[in-house]
Amino acid sequence: MKIGPLGIVRRSTLEWLQEQSASAVAAAERVEPPTPRPSKLAMFNAVDDWTTSFVVDGVTVGGWAGLDADPRLLWNLEAVGGAGGRRVLELGSFEGAHSKMLVEQEVDEVTAIEGFRPAWLRSLVVKEIFELKRVRFLFGDFCAYVTEYDGPPFDFVVASGVLYHQVNPAQLIRDLARITDRVLVWSQVADETSPPGPETLVGSGDRSYRGRLHSYGRSRDRDGYCAGVRESAVWLFPDDLFAAFRDAGFAFFGRHPDHRTVYGAAVLFAASKHDELRVPDWQAT
Repeated sequence: MKIGPLGIVRRSTLEWLQEQSASAVAAAERVEPPTPRPSKLAMFNAVDDWTTSFVVDGVTVGGWAGLDADPRLLWNLEAVGGAGGRRVLELGSFEGAHSKMLVEQEVDEVTAIEGFRPAWLRSLVVKEIFELKRVRFLFGDFCAYVTEYDGPPFDFVVASGVLYHQVNPAQLIRDLARITDRVLVWSQVADETSPPGPETLVGSGDRSYRGRLHSYGRSRDRDGYCAGVRESAVWLFPDDLFAAFRDAGFAFFGRHPDHRTVYGAAVLFAASKHDELRVPDWQAT
């Protein structure tokens, strides 16, 4: 301590820094009280029309889709060596289930972008209930975000269930190549019968890629709609989808054997600019 003019007691700079340090340590050591289960359930039930099911303190709530234990994402994470300590961009984060999985896999941080407003609002509820402090849920057009992004590269991008909702998926793939070296993909793809729309071409750079046009039509007005934010999209044929990735600079693929859903053919793969991928055993549940 120092005695200043008029007898005022003055602290030294060192004393002030020591006090601030002690306060910071005390704050870090404080344990926030857990949110009681009734409060968590009340928050969850405050929002209607869930598609995803979650387990909140032993109680299963929500919809029909168990996406917070999605084996497709686990397979893709294994293909790139896990999520631990990595910075991730998630496209079309929907109700936050995959973001929650990434946190559970010890990701360093997730930037998750959703353009469907009801789903984005539900993801904010999920963030609060499960205390997903490593996730930022942003609302808007992730294509615009990818195009305008000028920060450090992401360790990988999760593009699960989004490429077949794009007007021009080939251009999105080219834009992703600027901001990451790895993309984790699950997507429907075109075949001889699905989607039922006509064949079309989309361009990126000086290349064109074949696909089928899919119109959402009146389904956009139905309860439970959770597809693209535009009126139509293009599903690329598998060979054209992989060609778009190769043309963008992704030379290596960890690919699961093609499978089908009720909507037709689908693909699951990790694309990388580096020879680092492995193909895990498929553990569907």
